[in-house]
Amino acid sequence: MRNGVAGSLMLWVMLSGQSSQLMRRLIFYFLTIISIATYGQGSEERVLYVVDSIAIIEDPGEEEGSVTESDIETLTVVTTKADIERFGYKELDKIIFIITKEYAKRPEELRKIPTTKKMERRNGQWHLSKSTIPYSGQFIDYFFNGKKQGDGTLKDGVLDGRRNVYYQNGNLSYYRGSLITRFS
Repeated sequence: MRNGVAGSLMLWVMLSGQSSQLMRRLIFYFLTIISIATYGQGSEERVLYVVDSIAIIEDPGEEEGSVTESDIETLTVVTTKADIERFGYKELDKIIFIITKEYAKRPEELRKIPTTKKMERRNGQWHLSKSTIPYSGQFIDYFFNGKKQGDGTLKDGVLDGRRNVYYQNGNLSYYRGSLITRFS
């Protein structure tokens, strides 16, 4: 994980204050203080953020959107070393799981459709992580707030037909297929 991820992602989460969300605010303030304190001492806490089952390995770009407190259904912080190791990570100090409201209300059959964020691109073909066979089937990508970012179908790891890309408000931004069209 890159240096600065904990601090950058802490700002990225941007939890805002609402009195009914006191616990989330307290967790946010606690994590912010810990991040500042460890950064100020020259050592950095190793934190992994997992948003709707997607591990955030690199600093997110603006195109990925952001998560606000109003987007969050649940926030779970894992700090016990044994629990962290059960998730398969030995070198971390903390894992923060964020489940968005959009993800929580998503039907189970949609949750089973993979996202390209859980795939790897090798030799121009998309593969599910740890698979040697190029992926064939539907995919759906999501913004960090849980709203749909794009969808399409892959055949033998290559786009098959139309790929739709959406704005965060749900409107179609553009689609890609045999030609590219942009909508305003």
